[in-house]
Amino acid sequence: MRDAEFTWAEEVNNSEKEADSLHADISDLTREIERLSSDINSLQTRIFADGAEDYEILVAARELWSSVTSSVQEIRGHIRDAIASTHDAQTVMGLHRGERG
Repeated sequence: MRDAEFTWAEEVNNSEKEADSLHADISDLTREIERLSSDINSLQTRIFADGAEDYEILVAARELWSSVTSSVQEIRGHIRDAIASTHDAQTVMGLHRGERG
């Protein structure tokens, strides 16, 4: 029984480390989001060709908005899925503690 309890404790520690490792991934994501925001902000200084028509600038603006909002919605969906997965994992941990519902 001691071997089994030792294995249990070892797996609990390994599982905690695995969950904690997500912090590095979240930090990476945060850095990438900051970089994306900075890249978008840098577009404010874009200089259009002297002969650019208003409609060309408006089309470019709409394309930018569409691209960014689409990407943000996709990222946000993945984040929501990750939150749901975290809740699912917490439910499983509750079952291991003997909790129900």
